[in-house]
Order: sequence, then C-alpha cells, then structure tokens
Amino acid sequence: MPRLYFVETGFYYKNIQYTICCFGCYLLPVLFSSGYFFWERYLLSFLNNLNVYMEISVLTAPGLGSSGPEHWQTLWEQIIPGTKRIEQSSWDAPVCAAWVAQIEREVAAAGPKVVIAAHSLACIAVAHWAQQTKRSIAGALLVAPADAARPGFPVAASGFTPIPSSRLPFKTIVVASTNDEYCSLDRATYFAASWGSRFVNLGAKGHINAASGLGEWPDGQRLLKELVMNWATL
Repeated sequence: MPRLYFVETGFYYKNIQYTICCFGCYLLPVLFSSGYFFWERYLLSFLNNLNVYMEISVLTAPGLGSSGPEHWQTLWEQIIPGTKRIEQSSWDAPVCAAWVAQIEREVAAAGPKVVIAAHSLACIAVAHWAQQTKRSIAGALLVAPADAARPGFPVAASGFTPIPSSRLPFKTIVVASTNDEYCSLDRATYFAASWGSRFVNLGAKGHINAASGLGEWPDGQRLLKELVMNWATL
C-alpha cells in the first residue's frame, strides 16, 4: 500500500525562505539538514507540483499597460520563487490613488521583509505610496522611472504628478538608460538623488523593457538580491 506523507517544514533555497505544507502519496522525499538539501533537480518539481505555501519576498510592480510575457518582470515571476505581481484593476487608464491603495494591500499581505521590483510608471506610484504608508519594506528596485511630468505624458494616467521628491524611507536602487524615451537621464538622476537611491546607468537600453532584449536580466537579479539580502554594498 502506498505510504502517505504529510510534510510541514521550512527551508531556505538560494537564500529565500519557504514553508511547505502538503499531502502526497508517491512523494519522493527531499532531505534537509541544517539548511542543506539534496537532489536539487527534484526540489523545483516538488515546489511546482505540490500545494506549497511560500513566503512572498518580491513584489513586481509593472507600469502602464502591465508587463508582457517577454518582460523581465514576467520572467522573474516565473523563475524566482516567492515572487508575485501587484495586479492593478486598470493597467491602461491608471489612477495613482488606486495603484497606491493596491500596493498598500499587497505589502500588508507580504510583510515588512518584502522588496518591490517596480518598472516605469509603477516607480512613481511607489514613491507616492512611500509618502502615505506607515508600513515598512526591505527595499525597492526602481527601473526606468517614467517622468509623469514630461510633455506628452499619457493623459489616460491621472494623479501621478507632482512627482514626490523627498527621500524614500527604505533602501532603493534606481536603474536608468541613456536613451529612454519616457525619461531623460538627467531626470532619472534627479529622481535617484531626491529619493536617496543608489543610481545605476545601464547604458543605451531604451525603456529597460521587453524591447531592450534583456531576457531574464541577470544583472537586474543581482541588484534585486542586494536588496533582498540587505547587503552592505548599498
């Protein structure tokens, strides 16, 4: 007769903590000892196919129109365990107050150790949220912030100006491009200085989106890890 297992345990995989609670019949056991596990190739299948309750460590926040299947945010959600998208009710006609309220709800659910990985207009929403919230987070990776004050900014988006210029109350990294059509390098540098952020110039990478050809963007993952691990390099 097949053996019935009940598993309830916590562990770390690539420096991210998980809690597993599941039932199974033909479960291949995974061995844990002082944070070390065996058979890594079985672990990913284990996480993907069982009822796994994991701690959310990263919240992605897409910009106007959301992020498509080839965007680095979407790919991170697929390959980095514990990553969840902040889903907004309106992607094409965003209202800043509504976006801020949804960020607040998702952060409340995730807890104070979470890191937000925001792109484009969501960077501005995060700055607004930071001015209003009483909650804390571990940090935010703010990629290609869209200059909502520039001429030609989409009229469908409302409430994002004036853009906050006070220091953000958590660790941040602003990543910008030299040829971003939605924000000049000077403005991105100004945002970073105003928000107290570390600034990373990525070179000529456009709006640092799917069209930039970054794929899973390993360099961005390293920046994210600095925030998740709270490394002193900041």
